[in-house]
Amino acid sequence: MNIVCDKTLLSAAIDGVSKAVTMRSAIPVLEGILLKAEGFQLTLTGYDLEMGIVTTIEANVKEPGEIVLNAKLLSSMISRMPAGQISILSADNGKTTIKSGVAEFEIQSMAATDFPDLPNTGAEETLTIPTGVLRDMIDRTLYAVSQDEKKPAHTGELFEIEPDKLTIVALDGYRLAIVERSVTAVKDIRIIVPSKTMTEVAHLLPNDDEEPVHICANRRYVVFMAAGYTIMSRLIEGARTTIGTFKALGYGDGTILWYYLLHAVLVVAVGFPLGVLPVKPLIRLIVETLATGNDLPAYAIVYDYGAWLEALVITGVCCLGSASLVIRSLLRESPAQCMRPRPPGSTKPVLLERLPPLWRRLSFNQKYIVRNTLRNKARMLTCIIGIAFCMALVFAAFALRDSVSHYAAALTGNQNQYDLMVTLDSGVAEGQYRRLEGIGGVDGAEYEMSAACWIYTDSRMTTAALTVGEDVETLKLYNPYAPSPLVLPENGILLGRSLAEELDVAVGDTVEVRFAGDPRYYQIAVAEVDRTVTGAIVSRSFWRSLGRPYLPTGAYLAAEDREAVVRELERYDFVEAWQTRETVTDAAASNLNSAAMVAYILIVFGGGLACVVIYNLGIMSFFEQIRSLATLMVLGFYDREIKRLQLSENIIFAVAGICAGLPLGIALSYVILAVLKDMPLELATRPVSYILSCAVTLLFALIVNAVIGRKMREIDMLGALKSVE
Repeated sequence: MNIVCDKTLLSAAIDGVSKAVTMRSAIPVLEGILLKAEGFQLTLTGYDLEMGIVTTIEANVKEPGEIVLNAKLLSSMISRMPAGQISILSADNGKTTIKSGVAEFEIQSMAATDFPDLPNTGAEETLTIPTGVLRDMIDRTLYAVSQDEKKPAHTGELFEIEPDKLTIVALDGYRLAIVERSVTAVKDIRIIVPSKTMTEVAHLLPNDDEEPVHICANRRYVVFMAAGYTIMSRLIEGARTTIGTFKALGYGDGTILWYYLLHAVLVVAVGFPLGVLPVKPLIRLIVETLATGNDLPAYAIVYDYGAWLEALVITGVCCLGSASLVIRSLLRESPAQCMRPRPPGSTKPVLLERLPPLWRRLSFNQKYIVRNTLRNKARMLTCIIGIAFCMALVFAAFALRDSVSHYAAALTGNQNQYDLMVTLDSGVAEGQYRRLEGIGGVDGAEYEMSAACWIYTDSRMTTAALTVGEDVETLKLYNPYAPSPLVLPENGILLGRSLAEELDVAVGDTVEVRFAGDPRYYQIAVAEVDRTVTGAIVSRSFWRSLGRPYLPTGAYLAAEDREAVVRELERYDFVEAWQTRETVTDAAASNLNSAAMVAYILIVFGGGLACVVIYNLGIMSFFEQIRSLATLMVLGFYDREIKRLQLSENIIFAVAGICAGLPLGIALSYVILAVLKDMPLELATRPVSYILSCAVTLLFALIVNAVIGRKMREIDMLGALKSVE
């Protein structure tokens, strides 16, 4: 780096950013100022892990670069320099030369890569206030701030920002200072700003009382921008300390409870509509997907808004109930207890510690992982159960897809053994349809008759499609999983499972049947119930025993030379249409593939839900361990080492959750297939689906670990370690 700049500007900038420099730190780089030269500017940054100050001055940048110089030495050197231009030249060996006129100093620089990055606050502009107003409010309240570190909330000033008003509150247990001023704010927020930050803000405010000060804030950071300086500070955060402050100011428990319940109401009010938005297009997609390839009558998609109301009530009760339980537990504590960070809970030796020969063989990292995994059994079980349910959901989606694909393959390979399906004219005579058997090239023929009927029990009635088939079906098989002839009952009716459940009948029961065009009622026994059958089937022999005429509506032909048979069929006027076996099975497989698309939709949503659940559990675990992580960082552990520890723990939870979720997923798959009554599916999960389900769940856990690992840069080591009880 090689720059030239004005001494006056540089000296003022150093004095300003030095307010955020730690003069005595175990980390040497925190005693320095980061100088970054690029373009025509020199940016100076001071950061003590709690507050950061940044300013920029004009400079003649001959060679861009960035270095860290000790703030105290740099300030002393610059102050001894004569007025005018100052040059700063940094060599590759770390030696930095500072020169002005006849004065020349040499100082050892530190690597800029060792300087901690200022966190990306994400704070949005909250309000703009004149310098004079802000300075007056600080002067009127800062004296009442407590210096007792045992009460962190009292060491800062409470900013209550409302759309038309700014209130600053300070108290130390003996004195209370409150100042209100009319302002125009963009959003409503309440934060506690450390007194050190407010002191430095007051020192850096410009002399012009009308110059605006821009304030940006969120729940974790506040940023002040004035007179060319940007002052970033961590807040004294957490609802725990805020509740303690509210109680100390005299707010009642009911008022505080309703304040936080309104946050839960806001979550429901925003989250529920966002969740409802994709419901309509998703339902439409599923219905239209299932309808693809099916000859359905005109249908309309109807939304049950009553169910939506039930979902809203359940969501609201869950959110408000959980928020109420948490806040009530804090309200039972005294204001002094709330204002202190929650101390770490007492721990007991884990099982392995009771085995000294084994425990002594473990490394520190292994001991840390074991202790951290087992020290909070409630959190461990919560994480494992959450991952298990995610695994179950993802596995069930893959299992449904595989089961549908297996059924489609069974339909294609096993169900239809004929070559041509022929549709006959209504009222065809026996002498006519028997001619089909005499066509050259036809190796076999089976006939069936379709009719509508009404089936009655003592309490129920339904309309059903009745099929009158051959006594032994060999060409058209009804069970794709068993490619063998279907022997129809000699006496009685065969019902599909869904129809039998609708009528609430079983094998051996008797039903009354009335056929279209016949006013008589027939007492027929239920001889068999088959899950692969749709509607009802009787044999031709039994049909004729009822005295009913047999007028087939279709025929199934086995033929080697299909083209020759088709040419012959064209000559018969009682033949309405025909289809090849491939056409029929492909249409059925297409319908099943449409159902498989629903499974893919479930996989996407199941995966998304799994990611959200695992992320929330990971965040909870991270903040619970933030004190131990800060301790490791203070002890000198590198980020990659801490991330490795976190990764090991997450992998343990993920593997345990996967092992627990696999049988849960299998059970859930059976439940889903049982619900799909109209589609006789069998659980046929491919080995690769087991692997994919485990891999997807593990991938989500690793992604969460990577995202949470980035948050370690935001850990306030000093604040996290403050726990006095």
